[in-house]
Amino acid sequence: MNWTTIKTMVIDDHFFLTHLTGYALWGIGFRSHIMAHSLSILFEIVEFSLRDLVPNFRECWFDSLILDMAVSNTLGTVIGITLGTQYW
Repeated sequence: MNWTTIKTMVIDDHFFLTHLTGYALWGIGFRSHIMAHSLSILFEIVEFSLRDLVPNFRECWFDSLILDMAVSNTLGTVIGITLGTQYW
């Protein structure tokens, strides 16, 4: 794995930025790690169950579990809860 691969997966991927922004907003709104992570797991299950109907939901396990849930959703939640508790 090199910088180009990471840049392609993280920075150039608009789905990563969408997950990050969405979960930052969830974090601001809910201010609860448990609620945000529960929703993260629920939405990944929904994506998995709808992958035959929506082509964009067809992703490998690495993208679904690690990149979506563990990195972008968790990072967005932490950013959102931090912003929500410190500034609002």
